[in-house]
Amino acid sequence: MAASYPGIEPATFRLQV
Repeated sequence: MAASYPGIEPATFRLQV
């Protein structure tokens, strides 16, 4: 995914975790 770090989109970051 493009959101590797929290900041761009919190929801996308949660999916990474």
